[in-house]
Amino acid sequence: MKIQTPTSASITPVPKRQDNKASKTREADNKADKVDRQQLHSRMSQWFAQVGVSPSTDAILQSDIDRRARRRQQMMAARKLKNLEAVLNVALTVNIDSGRPEHIDADWFFSFIDLAENIHSPHMQDVWGKIFAVETSRPGSFSLNTLQVLKQLTHREAKMFTTAVNLSSKRKFESTPRILVGFNQRPALWKLFTLSKTHQLNLSEFGLAYPDLLSLIDMKLIYNSELESGELSTESSSQWRCGERTFYLAARRPGIALKYYKFTPVGAELARLFGVKHHAGYVDALLATMKSGFEIT
Repeated sequence: MKIQTPTSASITPVPKRQDNKASKTREADNKADKVDRQQLHSRMSQWFAQVGVSPSTDAILQSDIDRRARRRQQMMAARKLKNLEAVLNVALTVNIDSGRPEHIDADWFFSFIDLAENIHSPHMQDVWGKIFAVETSRPGSFSLNTLQVLKQLTHREAKMFTTAVNLSSKRKFESTPRILVGFNQRPALWKLFTLSKTHQLNLSEFGLAYPDLLSLIDMKLIYNSELESGELSTESSSQWRCGERTFYLAARRPGIALKYYKFTPVGAELARLFGVKHHAGYVDALLATMKSGFEIT
């Protein structure tokens, strides 16, 4: 019996469906990556176009470079002018009393202009407009150091600082805000070897996380550590205001000290611009934390 050996022509190859599917997937991924890169490049080009800069080519004439440089200078000058106009428009809408009759310092004004012309965010332009309105009414309200710090603030950092301001309290007859976080109970004499007990809020629950505090500290808006008051008297109370709420704190027993973050002079100046919005949740939580150590009225 003769066995017939199959020829190559009679063999039907098995289709490599898995390989074809993987190839199509890679091709789709490559197309998606290409689209993403194009969109990213487009966004980059759009940002640079706002300052008169476009991608260059190898074959570019010096005359074309000069023309583009002049165009960029004109665009930047126009943008700075537009920024200053926006700041002035805000200042003119601020409702403020006429204040003292003195004129603002000329050096302060031209330093203000040099900084304000580079403020592009509408939100920050509002802040700079308010500064100019207040300074015109009450010269000496804002130092050049404060302006320099404010110039470094991004919109995101300004929102962080606004949150800090909304959580701040002021003691009667004091102008510097503090963010009260709780109190510390020092041990009595007969418990000298007992650790102090701290009653404290977690500020992150109210929108101010610890990294945010560190950022504000780096910007010299808040002092660089949590502070503690001296031991409070049990025979008197102190008046505080946070947002729309006024309250009095009187220590229930000796050895109680407040814990807080304190605004720097620059931070205190800027806090007046951002305004305090009442944070009922924070005030309620603060007073609940304080209740075991203070008589609250």
